[in-house]
Formats: sequence, structure tokens, C-alpha cells
Amino acid sequence: MLGPTGMSSSRWYTPDQYVWQKGLSGGPDAIIIGQTGKSLEAIFLEIKSSRPRKQTQVSGDLELLKIDWTRFLIGSPRERKGARQLDQAVTDFRNSKFSLPGIDQNTVATIYPIIVTLDQWPFFLKNYQAFAEDVRAEGLLRQPQVMPIDIWSCFDFETLCSRVISGGQIFQIVRHRSLGEDYLPLWFQLNLGGSAPGPNSPTLEKSWDKLRDAMVADLGLKEE
Repeated sequence: MLGPTGMSSSRWYTPDQYVWQKGLSGGPDAIIIGQTGKSLEAIFLEIKSSRPRKQTQVSGDLELLKIDWTRFLIGSPRERKGARQLDQAVTDFRNSKFSLPGIDQNTVATIYPIIVTLDQWPFFLKNYQAFAEDVRAEGLLRQPQVMPIDIWSCFDFETLCSRVISGGQIFQIVRHRSLGEDYLPLWFQLNLGGSAPGPNSPTLEKSWDKLRDAMVADLGLKEE
């Protein structure tokens, strides 16, 4: 449950808990509501099983990757995929077409749209930025108080859930990423045991030890 003002906590909602106006349905695969201080924040999650083509994975070509994410993660007006589905969900939520038990839509100050992929896409800093720019260029997720879209792999999400204890920490990590900070693969951000990132991760000038220490300090995580 959401705690009293000033306490960090979170509440998770799934589609069976959404309260829709008569005759309507839909919504994201999950919504997380968190309270930090006096404001509420929301994470809208869409889970997708599509993966980039083998040619894209082997070549690492950004233009091929754009073709794949447009097809599988953005979609078209006639065949909506993750980003378009999130855009519709945000619009429906803001227009009170559906509600969440115990939550006043007007008190949700910020929404973070996130696609969770079941396979690891070859994303690093410039690709995250390019994807978010392509989504906005389609006129999607431009509503007030909606942060740039983000992508997590299911491995990212599983690791986050196992490492994060309170909702405040979830939103702290999401906030850092939405501001362009700590834009390393989330798996490595949260696995602080020294395992090196995969070949698609950005080149890092800092040593792994310094980087790990910085992440511990910036994200408020504790090493085990």
C-alpha cells in the first residue's frame, strides 16, 4: 500500500484491477504507482516478446535496428505495438477512461512509459536516445508530465525486482535513467558483483571499480 506522505512505497496494478468506463477495456500490462514526498509517480509497463532480426543482431547496424524497432516496438496506426499502446494507455488514464482503485489520476504528477522485452535488444546510450526520438517523431508520448520512453529487457526487470526493496528505489532508478544518467544496461547497473557487460554495452572510460562505486552512491544501492 501507499504509505503516508513522505514515505517511499509502491503499489502494483494489473489489467484485471483497472476500472474502465462501461464498454471500454485495454490498458498497459502493468502499472506501478509510487509515492515520493507529496507527489505520486507512475510506471506504465508493456511487455513484448518480439526480437530483432538475426541480421540486425549480427551487424549491429543502427539503421537496421531502427527498422526493427519501428516494426516490433512502435508499430503503425493500424497495428499498434508497445510505444503506441503506451501512448493510448496514458491518454486513456489522463482522460479518466479507466482508473486505479484508491488512486486519483489528478495526483499522478509523472508517468514513465517502459517497454519490457523478453529478449535482449542491442541497446546502449545512443540507441536509447534514438528510439525515444523516433517515438516522439511519431507524435507519441508527448503528453504533459510524460518522461521519455525507456526499454528494459526481462533480465533487467528480474534483476531490478530482486535487488530493489522499496518502491522509492524503483522510481529512483527510473528517474536517473529518464534524465540520461547511468544509461548503462540496467542489468549491469544492478548487478554489482563485477560481471562485465555484454558486447553491446558502451565503452567505459572509468574503471569498473570506480563505476560500481559511483552507481552505489548515485542510486542508493547497497552492495551485498
